Amino acid sequence: MDIQLAKHSGLTVITTVSKHKIEFAKKLGADYVIDYHSENIDQVINKVTNNLGVDLIINPVGGSTVQDDLNRLAYNGGLVTILNTPDVSNYDLRSKGQSILTLNLGGVHQSNNESQLNDIGIMEDELVKLVSNNIIDPMVSEVIDFQDIPKGLEKLKQHSLVGKIIATI
Repeated sequence: MDIQLAKHSGLTVITTVSKHKIEFAKKLGADYVIDYHSENIDQVINKVTNNLGVDLIINPVGGSTVQDDLNRLAYNGGLVTILNTPDVSNYDLRSKGQSILTLNLGGVHQSNNESQLNDIGIMEDELVKLVSNNIIDPMVSEVIDFQDIPKGLEKLKQHSLVGKIIATI
């Protein structure tokens, strides 16, 4: 949904996907789609941005890609991570005006912080409106029964699913 939200906000979107998800990413509105198996991500980003780098990276994958993302950022660029943060012990964020944010929505529910819980509620309401008004597609590709959750999780693990899978209870 991040591609759709960025496009709805008027942003240019560069995304990386595997070959079988290229058309899906284009359908969602990505302006530039990079096949990370066959293309050099850094070269494509440099070409698209005239060697300036990107203003914002949202990395939901983690692993070594989050470390590589630091060098893909523009001056004053930001990196949002979900799974892990890069090692910045030998990287000077301050000299490049860059920032790293870690997103942990599940942690908000554990924080017992009323203000943050309210913010999550507002975000949920806004997202529901965007979906209800057909501005954002929730990308549900499969609905499964509760007892089939292990099979659904296996599909996610194998990366054989494009979109979201929902289990009915």
